[in-house]
Amino acid sequence: MPRVVPSQVIQLIEQLFPQALTNKHFALGTGPALMAIVNFAKQIPPELLRLSGQDLSDYVVALEYMESTERRTLALQRGLNVPEYRDCNVLALLRDALAKCPDEAPVPGTGELPFLLDADLGKHSPRYQRSQP
Repeated sequence: MPRVVPSQVIQLIEQLFPQALTNKHFALGTGPALMAIVNFAKQIPPELLRLSGQDLSDYVVALEYMESTERRTLALQRGLNVPEYRDCNVLALLRDALAKCPDEAPVPGTGELPFLLDADLGKHSPRYQRSQP
C-alpha cells in the first residue's frame, strides 16, 4: 500500500467537502465520505503526526467523532459541529491539525550519520583529537 501523508488527507477533505476551507461551521451529508477520510487519516505514519497540545486533542477528537457510529450520528444531526468541544466542525479540526504536520520525516530508528567522520566536523567534535606537531 502506498504511503499516505497529511497533505493527501487534507486534499481529500477539500475534494469531498470544499466548504471546509472557508467555514468551520457547515452541515455534512452522509457518513461514507467521512469514513473514507478516517480510514485514509489512520494510514498516516506516526512519525508524520507531529502534533501536541490542542492540535493533538483536535486530531483525536475529530477522528473519534467521525469513527464512532453513535457520536457520528449525533454530530451529523448538528452539522458535525461539536458544541461541547470547541464548537467547531470536526472536519475543520482535522484539516487544521493535519496542516501542521510534515509530509516527510526521517525514518524511525535513524540515528547517527555514519558516513560523517568526526574529523569532518572539525575540532569541536568531542571525539576529534588533533595531534600537535
